[in-house]
Amino acid sequence: MKFHHIIAPSLTLAIAASAFAAGGPVNLAAIKVPNKVANQAIGFDLNEVQLLDGPFKAAQELDRRDLLAANMEVLYYPFRREAKLDTPVKGSDSLNYTTTGHVLGHWLSAAAFMIRNTGDADLKKKADAAVAELARCQDARGDGFCGGFPPESILSTNRTQRAGVPWYCLHKVYAGLLDMYVLTGNQQALEVLKKAADWPSPRHPRSFRPRRGLA
Repeated sequence: MKFHHIIAPSLTLAIAASAFAAGGPVNLAAIKVPNKVANQAIGFDLNEVQLLDGPFKAAQELDRRDLLAANMEVLYYPFRREAKLDTPVKGSDSLNYTTTGHVLGHWLSAAAFMIRNTGDADLKKKADAAVAELARCQDARGDGFCGGFPPESILSTNRTQRAGVPWYCLHKVYAGLLDMYVLTGNQQALEVLKKAADWPSPRHPRSFRPRRGLA
């Protein structure tokens, strides 16, 4: 069985991380290829516009409320378990994708966009703490892996011991870290992401087959 395709999400995010590190949101100086046709409109940054009172503002406030109310101990549980760190709560040990960490990635992305738009200091503090906790789990493991399931379950031939859509779950965590770096300036998120993107290389060498024209 071949697994040449499974590392694509990590490679894509590794490339994206370096690109965003130099560019960041709406940095026109980061554009490398000049436009053939002059821009008729320029995208604006999220911190350059705020919602006025109305249904969209009400929806945003509900999002903010729920982000702040999230029980982070439950979201941290699978990462702490895989890092063999103590945890004050007992979460699910199922390998179903709903409980293997990707929800924390979604939370980080949602928080990053909210912070970029509103500058919410309380949410920024909570999101920074989440990044720090992922860094702690990653350091405790010592191999760069940053996920909420046993990494060996990715390639398990036993269906009952195989993590559900593992690369999707890792992608969401990586995306959340990238959003925290790009949109909120959290440097630690970038460092965790770089280590996470490097993790698969020595463990799945067959997955790194040069593509045509890129050797």
